[in-house]
Amino acid sequence: MGVLSLAAAQGDVHLCQLLLEHGADISQRDAVGATPLIHAATQGATAAVQLLLDSKAGANLGRQWLLQQATAGGETALMAAAKGGHLDTLKVLCSAGADPAAATAQGATALQLAAKHNRAAVVQHLACQCGCSCSQADSSGTTALMAAAGAAAREVVALLLQHRQQWGVQLAAEDAAGDGAVVHAARAGDADVLHMLATAGLPLTACWHGSNAARADKHATAHSLPAQPMASFPPEVSPVAQQMSSLTVAAAAPAAVATAMQCGHICSAVADVNKYLPVSHQLGNHGQPMSPISRPATCSCVQAPARMLPGLCMDGGDALMYVAAGAGSMGVVAWLLQQGIGCRCLVAQDQQSAVFAAVQQGQPGMVHFLVQQGATLEARDDRGRTPLAWAAAAGVNSMVRLLVQLGADLLATDADGLVPRQLAHAKEQRLTAELLTQLARDKLLPPHACTDGGSW
Repeated sequence: MGVLSLAAAQGDVHLCQLLLEHGADISQRDAVGATPLIHAATQGATAAVQLLLDSKAGANLGRQWLLQQATAGGETALMAAAKGGHLDTLKVLCSAGADPAAATAQGATALQLAAKHNRAAVVQHLACQCGCSCSQADSSGTTALMAAAGAAAREVVALLLQHRQQWGVQLAAEDAAGDGAVVHAARAGDADVLHMLATAGLPLTACWHGSNAARADKHATAHSLPAQPMASFPPEVSPVAQQMSSLTVAAAAPAAVATAMQCGHICSAVADVNKYLPVSHQLGNHGQPMSPISRPATCSCVQAPARMLPGLCMDGGDALMYVAAGAGSMGVVAWLLQQGIGCRCLVAQDQQSAVFAAVQQGQPGMVHFLVQQGATLEARDDRGRTPLAWAAAAGVNSMVRLLVQLGADLLATDADGLVPRQLAHAKEQRLTAELLTQLARDKLLPPHACTDGGSW
């Protein structure tokens, strides 16, 4: 960074004037391509910005030329001021002729940058006084609302929702990956933002879109349990048990499981319910409709986005829970459960399990939290592997240790008949295999079970 840039960033008008009088280069760039004007705007040094724009050196190059200069990423002085929330500086730049609609190399505008950094006053000025679009998206399809939601920028989210009609904010817009503002908020981990979005009318889902949604809904309907009249129970059956039965009979009431979980009576309620239900409709250990966990998952709909396991068909609330769990958004997961959303994802016995999402994305705190909420560690993916087996195959020793501490089954076999230790050996994860051996010994397994030729 040149001396003029340093002086401009510090807002030292007198030093800037002195340097310019002695021939300092007003167009000099630093390593990222930022000019003295950009440095001044970044720090909100309004007086220095005005001086540089009014200087003789600036006049020689042309004021518009100075305003159009950008960093290697395409960030202009006006964008820098917007991102920093320096409204006075931004007004000076706009008055000088800076283009508020200019975009970075990634297509982000000043308004989107301000939204991402929770600069509500700047967003309001750009939308109201400069006529900037609140629906414009960057190259990834991210709008200002998505950017704000994904950064937990509560003030900007509230502002955009408040003025959504007059500013043309598109609540249901999706980015290139098919994610809307709700998914961005779930990843950011801010339940308050999710609540604001829901209050504005956005469903708390992360579902398939367009024609894909219809296919997914059709698939879900085809594989759901048939709706039947509510089973009748004698008076001694607990209300929790009766409520949980509605999930089995109707196969569409995650709130029932949530309420049961909050009451802390899942296991006793499950046993209670199963006495009065046919085998085909009985509940598993955690209150989910029972299904063979060894059966490979089949899917007739389109493939899931790359960020998810391929082939998953997840209905809305469960998909959002899956996203939040994978992002480690503990507050969001807790809030969703309180709303009765995503409960089936919590207790799923297959690869739609929230535990799988947390394990595969390296979220140990989330794994521990999910287990505390009643999630199972024995879910299976389409290869019959449990979360422990997946971690063993990947050689993630810290996750392996945590899962075993939480009670994961060391002897659970996958579709090929391999236990986690054998799978680790097959994947040449020898340190992980040794760790599993030691963990098994600590759990007092028979000595012969810990040998290379043993059953596990």
